[in-house]
Parts: sequence; structure tokens; C-alpha cells
Amino acid sequence: MRLASILAGFSLAMLAAAVGCGGDLAPGEYAAYRIASSEPTLSDDCFVDDPTSEHKSNFRSGSTVLVYNAPEADEDEFYLDAGGIVLPGELNDDGTYEFTGQETDIQDVGGQQIYDSDHDGIEDISDPLVDSDNDGLDDQSMIDDPDVDVDMDGQDDRLQDMLDQDNDGLDDRITYLASDTKITEKNTYSVELLPDGDRATGTFVVTTTRTCDGSQCAGYDDFKCKSTTKFVGVAMDPESVSVPVDSDDAVPNP
Repeated sequence: MRLASILAGFSLAMLAAAVGCGGDLAPGEYAAYRIASSEPTLSDDCFVDDPTSEHKSNFRSGSTVLVYNAPEADEDEFYLDAGGIVLPGELNDDGTYEFTGQETDIQDVGGQQIYDSDHDGIEDISDPLVDSDNDGLDDQSMIDDPDVDVDMDGQDDRLQDMLDQDNDGLDDRITYLASDTKITEKNTYSVELLPDGDRATGTFVVTTTRTCDGSQCAGYDDFKCKSTTKFVGVAMDPESVSVPVDSDDAVPNP
């Protein structure tokens, strides 16, 4: 699976660039930062579209974010606000801030419709004995079982295009087998930053794992990938910026 699809729905460029804090923030205080982030570095076990290709650039991604202290009780509670995405964090004794978040997606795989006249969970084409009318005779043989008429309409069910005894518009011989297979994908986000006066430095790490459990895991290999992005930033006047929801960049206030 490509890294881009793994991180779909969660903006790596935004969060990788979205960190900064200079000095302690008292409850109710906030700070704004302009951040420049480098290209992410991927671990060796990450999948890429073409493992023989390599892209390098000295360009940086820019973003404006807010960091604030908004406790519900007496203890400090720090948050990193990247516009629509907010990570909770804490201040360590060494002066670094850590923001973390996690999301888990569980997807069912498989499940199918089968033609199963006697509803025994085995598709008729593979069933050694199909006996929808419970007469002990194999419905698949016109010789062994000359008459199969479950809905009692006077017509042999095997000669009918539709068997709809409950009048729901669906063929009663079609059943659905639920999936016993699930793919679990977990993304863990970790931001560590070191404030230093009017500037800040740090890293943003995304760790993605994918596992499959069930009988239909063929083609779904376990997967793990770590993406690390370094950043630098400068403090801004909080009154001069805003962080719009669902945007990679802040829009200055008029």
C-alpha cells in the first residue's frame, strides 16, 4: 500500500509543519507560530510506488498554527491546533513539549453473495447434497429428485428464474455470507518540540501499522511504516493570525 493512501484523510504536510511553542503558557494563554518543515524521511520497511526511484528537494512546507493551554481543571493541558486537527500534549521537565494522537480504522474484507438453495452455507455448485425441500433427495438431479417446489406454486423451482416465497423482490436462493476477515490500520502521531525564545525546533513522527485477521487475508500482508519530519519555526503575533479549519495554511486577519 502506498504511503499516500495510508495517510489519506490526515494531512501529513499540515501536521508535520504544525508545531511550535516558545516558553511556558499559563492557563488561557496561546501562541502563534510560522513553521517550515522538511520532506519526510521514511523507514526502510515503508512501501513506495517505485523503490528504485528517489526524490530530493530543499523546499520546505509552510504553515501557521496555534499552541494553547486550555485546562478543564487545575492541571495544565496543552494543545496543538493545526486548523481542524488538534493534538493534546504535555510539557516535560526538560522543557520539551510532546503532542500525541492515535486513530484506528477497522475494515471488513470479503463477504459475498452465493446461490444456496438449501441455505446450508455451501454454494450449490460446490454442495455435495442440495436439498431445499428437505425430502432427502438431491435437488441437483432431475432423476433422483423429479420435483422441487418449495414455494408450492405448482412449478419446479429449478425451472424458475425467480423464487420469492416472502415477496420481497429477492430470489430466496441467494444468500449472503458475512466476512470473518478484518484489516486493522492504526496511525500514531507524535510531535516533539523544543522552544527556544522566539524560535522552535522539533520533529513530527507518523507510525502506521496494518494487520489482517481472518480466513481471507491473502494479499494483505502485515505492514509497518515510520515517517519522520523535522521542522523549525518562529513566533508570530497571535493577534495577527488565524488558523482556518481544514486548511494547510493560516490566513492573516485583516
